[in-house]
Amino acid sequence: MSTTPALSRPSLQILNPMAEESLAMSDNVINQPVKFDGSNFMQFSEGSRGMKLKKARENYITITFRTIHDYGLLLWMNKGPNIKGDYIAIAIDKGYVTLSFNLGKETVPLILKSLFRVNDNNWHTIIVKRNKRLAHLIVDNTPSITTTSEPGATELNTDGILWI
Repeated sequence: MSTTPALSRPSLQILNPMAEESLAMSDNVINQPVKFDGSNFMQFSEGSRGMKLKKARENYITITFRTIHDYGLLLWMNKGPNIKGDYIAIAIDKGYVTLSFNLGKETVPLILKSLFRVNDNNWHTIIVKRNKRLAHLIVDNTPSITTTSEPGATELNTDGILWI
C-alpha cells in the first residue's frame, strides 16, 4: 500500500471507548496526513494499534478530510461479502457525507446523510458516535443527525478489519 503525503491536518482518529484513555497520538491516532487517489487504501486489523473492532457495542470515529469529489468511501468495516451482514460505512455520496450501518437486523440499508455538501476542497470533520442501536452523525459541529437501528442486535460484529 502506498499513500501520498497530503497537506497539514490529521485525516483519521479512532477512539476506543473501552480503553482507559482515548487513543493517544503515539498509539492509535494516525497523525500523518495521507492522500488517497482511488487506487490506494489503509487497513487496520483487530488488535493493531490497540483497537477493538470485533463485537463492538460502541464506536467513536472522527475523520478530518477535504475533497473535491462527489463520491468516495472513507471508512468500511464488515462481516460478510455484502451489506446484508454487519457493517459500518462512511462515504461521500453526491458530495454529502453518509453513514450507513447494519447490526445484522436491517432489511433495508440504514443511511444518515449530512445536510450540506462537503466536496468544496475545504477541511471538514465528521464525528460518528454509535452506542448499541443509536447512531449520531455530526459534520463540522452542526447539530447531530440521529437514527436507531432495528431491535434485536446491539453489537457490530465484523471481521475486525478496518478499511480506510
